[in-house]
Amino acid sequence: MSTFLKYFAFFAVAIGLLFGRQIGRWLIYKFDPPAMENDGDLYVKDYISNLDTVHLCMTDRKNSNLYFEVRSKFNSSSSSTSAYVDKFETTFYDENRKKHFKIIYFFPVNSFFSSMYGYFLNDLHESEKNKNIVATVDIHDMDDPTFGVETNPVIIFYYIVPNLESRYYDSIQGDKGDKRFFHGSEAEFQAYQTNVNVKYYLSYIMPKNEFEKRFEKN
Repeated sequence: MSTFLKYFAFFAVAIGLLFGRQIGRWLIYKFDPPAMENDGDLYVKDYISNLDTVHLCMTDRKNSNLYFEVRSKFNSSSSSTSAYVDKFETTFYDENRKKHFKIIYFFPVNSFFSSMYGYFLNDLHESEKNKNIVATVDIHDMDDPTFGVETNPVIIFYYIVPNLESRYYDSIQGDKGDKRFFHGSEAEFQAYQTNVNVKYYLSYIMPKNEFEKRFEKN
């Protein structure tokens, strides 16, 4: 029996040396994540089902870009639970609808996607010929009078600028073996980017009380 205990103890120590650090990092990842307002992943598909497109004319446009902290994927070689993304926002007012809007896009930090989108925004912002967009919004927000005011704009999760949007899509196409680029059709990219934007919006941006009203208390 003592021989068995000796070998068991040796085995336990070996396992601890080999996997103890990874287990510890997993525990940190599991129980000490960065601040996240809502469990948005569960409701992305449901939320997207309520999105529709509207035609808008942008005036008083303002762009901003900042690093945004999010929960990272688990990495056994790192104890960090945080990652960063680039968050782009463009706010504007539509005279016809008398509402304020905010375009919100998220990209991997310092990625090629992010860099090219920054150039695309500059082209859009500086060109007075490209004021009209087709925007993907939550249709319920469009009908709610509490949305569309300056302090609570209607969020746009994807948009198309006639004769300009394809320039951004074309710029992120590249060699099939290069992971920096997007490989798929323009419709697939729209679905992908809309999903990303909605996921981060629901998880980190939507106020907790609004999230609970829409989802958790249904």
